[in-house]
Amino acid sequence: MSRIRIFCVLLALFSSAPALDAQMPIPHELLGRKRSTFKVPRARPWDEENYKYFGGGPDLDCECGGAGHCFHRPAVWTCPHYIVPPYTAKWIVRGEGMGFFREEEDQQNIVFGEDAVLMFDDPLFSMSDFDFDQSLAHRTSVQRNFGHVFGVEAVYFRVHEELEAQRVFDEIVPIEFQAAGLTIPVPAFNELDLLYYTRLQSGELNFRYYYNYHAASAFIGMRWLEIEELFRTRAEGDVPVRVGTMNRMFGGQIGIETQHWVNYGILRIDSSIRGGIYQNVARQTSEYDLGPVSASGTDIAWVGESEVAANFPITKHTYLRVTYRLINVAGIAVAADQINSTDLAIPAAALNNNGDAIYHGWSVGLEAWW
Repeated sequence: MSRIRIFCVLLALFSSAPALDAQMPIPHELLGRKRSTFKVPRARPWDEENYKYFGGGPDLDCECGGAGHCFHRPAVWTCPHYIVPPYTAKWIVRGEGMGFFREEEDQQNIVFGEDAVLMFDDPLFSMSDFDFDQSLAHRTSVQRNFGHVFGVEAVYFRVHEELEAQRVFDEIVPIEFQAAGLTIPVPAFNELDLLYYTRLQSGELNFRYYYNYHAASAFIGMRWLEIEELFRTRAEGDVPVRVGTMNRMFGGQIGIETQHWVNYGILRIDSSIRGGIYQNVARQTSEYDLGPVSASGTDIAWVGESEVAANFPITKHTYLRVTYRLINVAGIAVAADQINSTDLAIPAAALNNNGDAIYHGWSVGLEAWW
């Protein structure tokens, strides 16, 4: 997938967020035991000067006001049986489990069959034909807010199992593997096993500034990211070919997150986008029968991430959270690109760190606040 397509995906996800002033958010106050009694029209305008909503308010038997009266926001603390104070949580903890995918690589033909003149020029398999399995991942975040304006957030993300793709050939005609300076013949009825996998983990620390009662927040922070890849092929009766890479990235990022409440407490929609520039210390190691060769280098990488989440209150202090997340990494060493810069017949290796990778998936988890 090209970088232009990635930018369009990120822009579409972020632009789908509602306008920041579309509805005065009440993040936690209307999540009381009688949430259904708060039938405040969505289109009711907020009177900023008098700090209240225009028109009638909720019909409650306490100082929050009866039918026909304005819902005066400071009075929410006088109705503990219906409303959960305060409207800014001090601690917010999220835990999510997700099914994560890696998008396919660029097209690079590596397995060939015989053509009409018995030359091995007929492509049978390309790097783009690898279909990565879904892998289990988790994301945990802890956020501490200081008043209504500032907050600090720590995030850890990890894919527990390799994002793996495998292909096995067992042809009735001879085929050839051609890559990394090698030409390996595979006789008829012999097996050729191809494997590609990725490991990924990340940690970040962000400092947030809130706007408009948490309707939006801008953040700046630091992030560490590790991506490890391995491409391995083995022809029956031959030693395996291995091409592996490791990327260790550290740098800064900025981003923005928005929150929008539907029916004042029934559903909250979050959307965020973040991006950063990183120093990438990359290394590739390749190996065949003459032994391993390696190459390393340091360069600049870019990481962009976007997400859209729906949050459903299930208790006063707990939400069920469903999220779609997309991560794009550019300027890294991916295993598929090293087969064009490595010659294992000599052997000699050179680092290609101009690759990119796309990861995405759905997650389900819980958010708790107090």
